[in-house]
Amino acid sequence: MKKSCHVVLIVILILVLALSGCGGSNKSSSGYTGVAFTMIAVPSQSYKIAQTEVTYELWNAVYTWALANGYTFANAGTKGSSGSGSDQQPVTTVSWRDAMVWCNALTEYYNAKSGTSYTCVYTYSDAIVRNATDTTACDVTAGSTAKGFRLPTSDEWYQAARYIDGTNCYPDTYASGADATYDATGGGSDYDGDEDVQYTGDVAVYSANSGSATAVVKSKSPNKLGLYDMSGNVLEWCFDWSINDFSRVRRGGCCNNGVADMQLGSFVDFPVLGSSSSLGFRPVRMN
Repeated sequence: MKKSCHVVLIVILILVLALSGCGGSNKSSSGYTGVAFTMIAVPSQSYKIAQTEVTYELWNAVYTWALANGYTFANAGTKGSSGSGSDQQPVTTVSWRDAMVWCNALTEYYNAKSGTSYTCVYTYSDAIVRNATDTTACDVTAGSTAKGFRLPTSDEWYQAARYIDGTNCYPDTYASGADATYDATGGGSDYDGDEDVQYTGDVAVYSANSGSATAVVKSKSPNKLGLYDMSGNVLEWCFDWSINDFSRVRRGGCCNNGVADMQLGSFVDFPVLGSSSSLGFRPVRMN
């Protein structure tokens, strides 16, 4: 029997972030090239989530702007797991604090280029948090009404990863987008109604098909909501503290993990100061 969830309809919002002046044309003399990213609304929820993990291309463009505008990071970020290859691989080797401060930078950058006035989510003593090495300021509670970009909560990530339609969701033992349990390789049916029967290897970059390396985003099939790599490629930072007060939650599994770690119900924690060549993130934003 398919698992029930309380969601209703799909709305898709495409945000085109032209790094030399949002809107799709390069009219500024900034010297940056254009980058586009898509945010997808999670039905019956109040937020949108990025269609892909943050690519190195997007990370680096915002990071470069941020350094020139008063931001400090603990890590510069890496192209995928190896540091070489396509800049369409997810950024890795960024700490939780790097990721949350970068989300503030993305908000300010987007405002500067598009004329919007989204409020940064992470503040401390009424000041925008711009320093990922300031441990006191970074360990704050997210602004509940701010419309800027931020890290998803573990539950927000989970709801987006499991969504099928207004009645059905992928079970916890499936990879996101798969039509059978995580370890199945045949004999499944079209569980999510997308007219295709897919297994974990069709939707996730993991140890059996990755060569222990990250892949470019969108290299596998998306889930029913249109999100890529919710299982596999890189683990993704969430905002939540874990039971261990020095760690934050990571979800999704990575290119080095076995097939069991592709299950939607799986999650692990990691120290807030830690970074890894198999760990990245994707932002969300309130509607």
